[in-house]
Amino acid sequence: MSVKIRKQVYIEPEQERRLKKLTKQTGLSEAEIIRKALDLQLHEIEVQRRAASGWARLALARCTSPKRSAFLAKSSPIQSSCTLLKKIARFVTV
Repeated sequence: MSVKIRKQVYIEPEQERRLKKLTKQTGLSEAEIIRKALDLQLHEIEVQRRAASGWARLALARCTSPKRSAFLAKSSPIQSSCTLLKKIARFVTV
């Protein structure tokens, strides 16, 4: 058995009802269902973050391409878009 850390959370009444129903249907404890749901959600967040990171890197690469640098220097709206993309790329690749 692995070591577990105690956490206390507040849930909505509807979540409580659904959790109890699920425990009866599956035979799993409430804690096990909550751990599994947390694992699934954390995995989904990581998948979305990786996808956003890939998109940001691709867009940033287009902004920093040597072929485009002369054009970007003359084009203020596009340059600001690239500045924003650089900020997004830093956030999603952390």
